[in-house]
Formats: sequence, C-alpha cells, structure tokens
Amino acid sequence: MPTIRLFALALGIGEPDDGHILGEAFSYAGAETASNQSTAGTAGTIGQRNVDGFATRWRFAMPFDVPEIPGTVTAVEFGITIQTDSSTLRDFEALLVAPAGFVWPIAADGNRQANFAAIKAAGAAPLGVAFDTGAAGFGGGVLRTVEIDPGVLPESPGILTLGIVSARDAADDEPSDGNEFVTIRTGNQALEVNRPYLDITYTEPEPEPPAADDESEIMMVLED
Repeated sequence: MPTIRLFALALGIGEPDDGHILGEAFSYAGAETASNQSTAGTAGTIGQRNVDGFATRWRFAMPFDVPEIPGTVTAVEFGITIQTDSSTLRDFEALLVAPAGFVWPIAADGNRQANFAAIKAAGAAPLGVAFDTGAAGFGGGVLRTVEIDPGVLPESPGILTLGIVSARDAADDEPSDGNEFVTIRTGNQALEVNRPYLDITYTEPEPEPPAADDESEIMMVLED
C-alpha cells in the first residue's frame, strides 16, 4: 500500500511553524498563566523544571500540511527524534495530542496563552504516547514512533496541528527542585530525516472497468 510522508512545517515568521511555548513564574500554578513565546530553532522543549521555587513548563506544537489523500487511509504513524534528555529528576511520558482551537502562527502574542492552555487540555484525551523517558535505550538521537487514529486527519486538505505535553504537566504534577524535560528535533532541522513526520498509508480505489463501446454492444446483440 502506498504511503505519503509529511514533515512538520518550518516556514518562518508569520506562517505556521513548529515550536514550543513556555510558562514560567515563581510558583508552579503561576507558570500556567504566564506563558512566554519561544519559537523553536532546530530543537524544541517538552516537560517542566523547578529551580529554587522558580517553575517552568514547556509544551510543543507542530503543523502538518495534509493534502488530499487519493484513497482510504488505513494507518497513520507519527515519528519524532530526541535531541537531548535532561530529565534527571523523574521519568515522564510525553503525550501526543490534537489541541482544539489552536491558532497559528504560534508566535502571535494574542494567541499564545490560549494555545498554551489548549495543548494541556488536550492531554485529557491523548492520541498516544510520543515518548517515555523511562523506556529502554531512550536518549539523544533516538527515533520514537506511535500509531495514531486516522480519524485525526482533517476531512479536507489543510493544516493538522499536533502537540506534545508532559503527562505530569498535564496532570499538574509539580516537580521538586530539578529538571524534568527533553528537547526534540524540529521541522527546522536541515535534514528531513531529523524532522517530526507523519506517515499516512492508504489503499488506492479499485479502477472502474472500461465501458463497452457501442460497436461491441451491437455485436453481442447480433450474436444472441
């Protein structure tokens, strides 16, 4: 069956462009409502941190430009490559989500806080686990993949927004003093092999049988 591979977009300022949003404050709850824009370069951050009472929470979002699929979608695989694992405090699962109402570009101040909250809210019904820092062999350079429901794809060609949030962050599980975050490679990576991707597998429709021409139809009548 044919497969279409899509990469997370990195189109530049003013366009859909993958990146992380962070919230930080001198309280864990305060970081939830004090988001700051931090557009990703070649790496983006997911997770949380607490240093002497100063809390930071990172969430990631990425757009995929989904074309018209010439058949019936049978499978969708998401893949992402880890850059660094800085989770020295506790292991955590990172949830792959489809945030409702996300507004691009990610850099727009007017959209930032609502987008930040939308990624977290979507953690209540994740598409799957993007990665688990406690998994065997987890670390920089490792590719992680997860099969997701094809129903997440838009019904017509357009932008599909996916996000990643720490399961601990989504559950308001405050860390003690230390690091609990990971960086991932983004759509800004020079090599496509390093970028987040979606593989969409589909079945092609059966070709319609050729219509009989008038002459062959007349000959069949005469033979009868």
